[in-house]
Amino acid sequence: MKFFSKYFWVCMSFMIAIAIYLLINWPRSHPYSSPEEHAVTKTKSYIHAVDTAIYSYHGEYDKFPYSESQKKVDQNCSIIVAILTPATNSARSLEANPKGITFLEDYFLDRNPDLRDAWGNSIHIWFSTNQDGALRVGGEMVQEGYAIWSDGPNGKNEYGQGDDIRSWK
Repeated sequence: MKFFSKYFWVCMSFMIAIAIYLLINWPRSHPYSSPEEHAVTKTKSYIHAVDTAIYSYHGEYDKFPYSESQKKVDQNCSIIVAILTPATNSARSLEANPKGITFLEDYFLDRNPDLRDAWGNSIHIWFSTNQDGALRVGGEMVQEGYAIWSDGPNGKNEYGQGDDIRSWK
């Protein structure tokens, strides 16, 4: 009888510990407080992925993946995506990325080739036309040699200001 009671209390203690652990660590109903917050996080991840891809491309080829005629205007993002995800066989992609290195996930080529934010607006990419690599976007100097930003939740291009989501600090 003593064995049963000792076994019973050990099992009960173990079950109570599991119940407390589950209550403390139970997943919340939704990781974001609102759909707006989810859209902002999604757009930030897009911009971060493209920023990292362009930075890596520049490190490999010592140049940026842009059209010479379109340095400081909104780039054709589908061309940028094709260059950074060389799964395409386009002549422009092969010429600009001859090693065929994948700098950007295939997700963008397959599901977001025009590079749009979570609200469906085009993401803006500008490259510097100066030798020093500085670029003026709106009223601010960007030192990275390129700038990437989204119009943000209001859908209005404020050139990296207001609620725009941007790649530079």
